[in-house]
Amino acid sequence: ADAVKLYDAGEGRWGTDETTFVRILFSSPREHLVLVNDIYKKKYVSDLEEAVRGEFSGYATEALVFYVRLALEPDMAIAIHFERMMKGLGTDEKGLSAAVIRYHWMQPRVEQLYEKLYGRSLEERIRTDTDANYGDRSHYCISRLMTTKAAARMNKIAIHDYFLVPVQVQFPVYCIYTGSVYYR
Repeated sequence: ADAVKLYDAGEGRWGTDETTFVRILFSSPREHLVLVNDIYKKKYVSDLEEAVRGEFSGYATEALVFYVRLALEPDMAIAIHFERMMKGLGTDEKGLSAAVIRYHWMQPRVEQLYEKLYGRSLEERIRTDTDANYGDRSHYCISRLMTTKAAARMNKIAIHDYFLVPVQVQFPVYCIYTGSVYYR
């Protein structure tokens, strides 16, 4: 039913009913979005990401595509996100730092996929694309977080630190004042 509603709100009409699109995408659990995407592909050939790209523009597209990717293929979404933070002239060090902290719990899977996609390790990319101090600090943070989690697992200690709790759903937020997309 949600696949049909999404089609009727976008590709199936003149104009776009953004409210319906956003409501369905953000109120659905990940598992439901995976099913909706499969049904949407079978019925309408394109997938949810293509539907979003066709119906939205600008930062809204960027935020919604990231959200859909995060629900459907989280490791791929994060690997691409890391590359986007470092691509082109200059590195978005604030965005890169946020990604290192926010997605550290996905790091082993993302690192493998990143290397497969881009032909070099994520750690190497961070070190070569940032100044030495930044690269060393981010490497220390990643190592420290992983060591703390491993020690806690071995000692069966519960960790209630905000940074060590996996966050499964990240909500993209578009700031109209700065033109930036933030994830919370």
